[in-house]
Amino acid sequence: SLSFSNSRSNSRWRLVSTALFAFMPTYLFLCSYVTNDIAATVFATLAIWQTLRLLRLGASPRRLIVVGLLVALGALSKINALLIAPGVGLALLLLWRRQRTPLRRIIGDTLLLGLPIAAFFGAWMAYGTINYGDPLGVNTHQLPDKGITFFYQSPRTLLELLPQALPMFRSYWGLFNLVTLHSLTYAALYALAALALLGWLRWLLRRAPLRFWMNPGAQQAAVLGLVLLVELAGLVRWMQQLDFTGARLMYPAHVVVVLGLAAGLRYLTRQRGRRMVQ
Repeated sequence: SLSFSNSRSNSRWRLVSTALFAFMPTYLFLCSYVTNDIAATVFATLAIWQTLRLLRLGASPRRLIVVGLLVALGALSKINALLIAPGVGLALLLLWRRQRTPLRRIIGDTLLLGLPIAAFFGAWMAYGTINYGDPLGVNTHQLPDKGITFFYQSPRTLLELLPQALPMFRSYWGLFNLVTLHSLTYAALYALAALALLGWLRWLLRRAPLRFWMNPGAQQAAVLGLVLLVELAGLVRWMQQLDFTGARLMYPAHVVVVLGLAAGLRYLTRQRGRRMVQ
């Protein structure tokens, strides 16, 4: 429902999005036991939803406080959920530019958004700084004084990460700890992603990009795209430092991936339908 209108023709795609979100094999596995990955995914998804509503409807004090609270709760659940914050910032910048917001209102909006983040997550940062010298808690795998040294001595290069690209991609779709799925299941999931990518490619070739990127829907897409890119950059950085990790760290942006899949499939089927009618 984040990306598709309320028309009857789009109702099935809302169902497709929901099914992809809920029944992704890795997501089902994470839901089967107690893990902070699910809490981070839930709060990040809610924060993204409210951010898109804010961009579409305007920045009321209530919306700003709710977005800030959800970002803070996501970050408290797991630090990688904090990587959605640049998307929230981009949404505000686009909104302020569109509404020609005066400086006084910009300062007020920023304070309303930052207050719950400072109150909840800021307190945790202060605790981490005072007790561990690590405000974000990103060095829990590297505590030499306690014999914990899992980080590489020097971060791996992007070229060194290439052999792990496919296993990491596979772990996003379906990996139950160390248990993999049947090869045919992976083939079906990869085919789904390829079809969605083909839909996006055909859409790009048939649109007028400059005119399209001026509408609010495109601005929402830009926010979602930034969230995805920042989460991906965080995953790559973590892979450079640590050997054992998985694409579940991308799950705060799970809703973005799902919407991209559903939208790509929609563009593909809609354009095929038009061609058949012609």
